[in-house]
Amino acid sequence: MKISIIVPVYHVENYITACLESVKNQDYEGEIECILIDDCGKDKSITCIENYISSNAKKGLVFKILHHEKNRGLSAARNTGMDAATGDYLYFLDSDDTIEPNAIRLLTAPLKKKKYDFVTANYQFTGTDVKAPVMTINEGEYLGNEPIVNTYHTQWFAMAWNKLVSKDFLKSNSLYFKEGLIREDELWSFKLACTATSMYVIHATTYNYLLQRKDSIMAATDQIKKIDAMRTVMAGWVETAQAYSHEYSQQHLYYLLEMTKRNCFIDAQDCMDDAKRLNLYKQLRTLSLPLPISMPPGKKLAIWVRDFHYSPLIPVKLGYSYMSMMVRLAIIVRRFKKRLS
Repeated sequence: MKISIIVPVYHVENYITACLESVKNQDYEGEIECILIDDCGKDKSITCIENYISSNAKKGLVFKILHHEKNRGLSAARNTGMDAATGDYLYFLDSDDTIEPNAIRLLTAPLKKKKYDFVTANYQFTGTDVKAPVMTINEGEYLGNEPIVNTYHTQWFAMAWNKLVSKDFLKSNSLYFKEGLIREDELWSFKLACTATSMYVIHATTYNYLLQRKDSIMAATDQIKKIDAMRTVMAGWVETAQAYSHEYSQQHLYYLLEMTKRNCFIDAQDCMDDAKRLNLYKQLRTLSLPLPISMPPGKKLAIWVRDFHYSPLIPVKLGYSYMSMMVRLAIIVRRFKKRLS
């Protein structure tokens, strides 16, 4: 089985050697191609890569460098890698992260007996003492779309990296990344969850994520842009859910959408004035999924009390005032829980 590791390269000359070394050190006995996409960064990352490749040959491992004519962003770089990949399964790796020596071997182990749309595992932070969260989903196989959708984001991770994904599955479902979007992983993985019918979970830690990145795209982007990007992601969620979801998954997807809308509104309290928050609220009102018919009456009533202000029958300013009140209460609860912990 051939594996394609896709590595978009962005201003990482201090980290790229460690990244490449972690790929070279894989104990996987099959073929690996590592596709590095030069997205026209202005540092010496590509020179470092060329120097490393020229002196680090290994049987069964091929490094390829692809060049963009101009900077197009992370999503475009990943898409370029997907189109060029010749492996049976694809694996996304950020160029300032590393993978454990047994990562590819462990992720491919379940595929010896059965093909899955994707295999995922745990990760850990590096560069900090902070502990990474762990997946709460049980280890093993998940067949059918229902258990995959209903555990998305709450029990397995939304990041694109550290997932071994079938190339045939990706291509047949046109699961490309939306170019120009900051939170591209959130939309891509949501589409992955809504289209996949088989998943395998292993609890081993296979990926090392550098938490404190000085050159990170997310660290360099202000909060308002993050909120705006997440609004675009949620619009994609609604469109995808309407195209793929079934009654069994509506409750989870509804909860996920409303939770994210509230979190965006909470974050807006620190970076937007009242006029901008009102405009954000107007935009959030346009993003909705229907309440599941099968939801228990008591729970449905509680959700109605929380979310009725989104109804077109409620004046926007009145709804905005209600949402602001609910958010203030949520912030108080969040601070109280933080003190207790």
